[in-house]
Amino acid sequence: MNVAFRLTTPFNGPAANGDPRVVHQLITAYLGQGGPAGPADVSAFAGMLRSQLAAIAWCLWLALGHRQADRARRAFGMRIVTSAAEEMPQVMRALDRWALLLR
Repeated sequence: MNVAFRLTTPFNGPAANGDPRVVHQLITAYLGQGGPAGPADVSAFAGMLRSQLAAIAWCLWLALGHRQADRARRAFGMRIVTSAAEEMPQVMRALDRWALLLR
């Protein structure tokens, strides 16, 4: 679902909102080619959320100077963590709306 939503939006960020016409076409094509049907509820986005949180955690480690992060990598990590603090609440609020697109 992560890829489907990212391919159907003009903004390719974690808070992306898919175009229903494109999402439905992607899902129909996927199922038509024998792809397994997944849940049509918010649990369909668990993998996407897990990957986003894992990336944020890694960036937090960089921002804190772990993994021998130099100044540039620390700044990169801080930008990602700061952005995530703004965008992840939007993602969480969007899950129910996204799940409706799966039906």
